Amino acid sequence: MKELKELTVQKATLDTLIICAIIFVSSIIWDAEPLRWILIAALLMAVIELLTTSVHILGQHTKEFLYFNGFMAMFLLLAACLVFFKHLSWQQYVLCLGLIMASDAGGLFFGRLFGKKRPFFSKKLSPNKTWAGYLGELITTWTFGWLGLFMLGLPLSWPNVIFVCCGFVVCAIGDLIGSGAKRELGVKHSNEYLIDVPFLGRIECLMRSRHGFLDCMDSASCALIFYIILQQLGRF
Repeated sequence: MKELKELTVQKATLDTLIICAIIFVSSIIWDAEPLRWILIAALLMAVIELLTTSVHILGQHTKEFLYFNGFMAMFLLLAACLVFFKHLSWQQYVLCLGLIMASDAGGLFFGRLFGKKRPFFSKKLSPNKTWAGYLGELITTWTFGWLGLFMLGLPLSWPNVIFVCCGFVVCAIGDLIGSGAKRELGVKHSNEYLIDVPFLGRIECLMRSRHGFLDCMDSASCALIFYIILQQLGRF
């Protein structure tokens, strides 16, 4: 667990910016194909984290039923299938994933600066969440979403408008389910039982700045499902 202990906020931020820059540039050059396969791989790695930890916990007979883990695994697998079968443009991926990151950043920033009161529905699942954090998610997602639509040249279609207006709610739901899954498993980081595994451990080290793929893919899975379904419905 040495890699996790040496983590710093500066390192996490730098890692994220470098990875996002590489993915963004490659997606423009190859029309989103690299990003599409990276997303599928990341979603499947999150499922592997859940299954590995679940097997370990169940082996100790400490949990008889994993409620949130079932929902989280279902969302991750559904998102992977939709990303595989539904081809999006790089502009659509940037809008969707950018809104997810804006939601995460806004919740963290506003929550730490102004957060005091905690919502009743998140006390057991994610006690660090605050009303100020959720307000921050709303502000940052709306700001990025509307600017993103115009800067990326995406149409003001009803699927895009609904996603920009309601995307932060979907991200928050995914984050809460992911937190509930980790609490059911009794782990702080989703890659705790994979970090020392020979092959998978090396892959997990790439995500040391986020303590596992699940931490990145919980909100992303729900947002991707929501966005792709909206785009599909928009064709009718």
